[in-house]
Amino acid sequence: MHLAMELAKTAPIHLCGSPEALLRLDNKSQNLDVGQSISSNAFSSTHNLMDQMEKWIQRNPGGIVLHAAAVGDYAAPPEAGKIASGQEQVLIELHPTPKILDRLRNWSQQLFVVSFKAAAPHTTPAQLETIALSQLTRTHSDLVFANVIGNIEHGICIHDGKRARWYEDRPDALTHLLHLIRTECSASDH
Repeated sequence: MHLAMELAKTAPIHLCGSPEALLRLDNKSQNLDVGQSISSNAFSSTHNLMDQMEKWIQRNPGGIVLHAAAVGDYAAPPEAGKIASGQEQVLIELHPTPKILDRLRNWSQQLFVVSFKAAAPHTTPAQLETIALSQLTRTHSDLVFANVIGNIEHGICIHDGKRARWYEDRPDALTHLLHLIRTECSASDH
C-alpha cells in the first residue's frame, strides 16, 4: 500500500483490492494528500478481479499495472444448494483459476506491467533470481518484484529481464521500484 500512496502523489491511480486491503489503505491515506488521486474497487474472487482488470485495461490500454494481488490459484465450483451439515466428511474438488497475470498482454500490448512473486520458503538467492526471470518471461512483465515467503522484508530481487537488482530491505526495494517505474514510464510516455 505504501507504493500505491507514493504513486498517487504524482499520478491518479485506480486500485482493485480486497475489502480489507482497501480499508487499510483508506485508514493510512486519510492523513496524506492523496485522497483525490486514488479510486478503488473491491474484488470478491479471482474471476471478479479479472473482469475488473480487463475493463480497466480496455479503458486505459497504455496504463501501468502493478499486479500484486495474491488471488486464489484454485477455487471450488459453485454449489447449487446448501451443503448439509452433520456429515463426517465433506470432499471439495478444486479447479485451477485463471492466471490473470498471463492474460494482461492479451488485453493490451502497451501496458507497463510490474508483477510480484513470492517464492517458497528456503528459496536461495540464485533460485529467486531464476524464478523472477521465469515469471518476467512467461508473463511479459516489464519488472518483477520477487521475495521469499517467511522473509519478505529482506533479500528482495527486482528483475527487468536484463539484470537483477538486489535490496537488503523491503522499504529500500519499494523506493527503488517506484524510481524504476517513474524512469521507465517517463522514457516510454506511459
